[in-house]
Amino acid sequence: MLPLRTMVIAAVASIALVGCGKAEEKKVVKAPAEKGIFVSTNDCIAAGKIPEEACIKAVDTAVLLHEKKAAAYKTMQQCTKVEGADRCDQTVDGQYRARLQAFLITLTVPPAAEPLYPAIAKKTIGFRSPTQKVIDAKDDTLIVSASAMSLAHDNAKLP
Repeated sequence: MLPLRTMVIAAVASIALVGCGKAEEKKVVKAPAEKGIFVSTNDCIAAGKIPEEACIKAVDTAVLLHEKKAAAYKTMQQCTKVEGADRCDQTVDGQYRARLQAFLITLTVPPAAEPLYPAIAKKTIGFRSPTQKVIDAKDDTLIVSASAMSLAHDNAKLP
């Protein structure tokens, strides 16, 4: 039989070695946040996915982004040449920009949002982002309000 001291040392050593191996890392996979396409603050609120104040903040943020970053043109003709027919609006300072139609809102608190413009590609039922990415209104992963879907269908009819 081994002396008690030897058994204690062996037990302590075996416990210490247990901590030396690689611990298995548990990867937490988060589901992607829901996103929705809405045409107004009230449209976002009606979806009931985020609080009213979050909808207001999201739309305000997207409008500011549009005002700061959307390309501005001196004439309607210049705007139409780049953005397409029936896709431009005149600003208060007399310039022209792509028509702001809807908002892509990440339904988190706080939310993230970006402005959406009429799709340029013909027969596209959807919108485009400020980076020209096509946002398909028929994408099953998006919540699309009835008003936004109606606009998306109208966009598909633009020349």
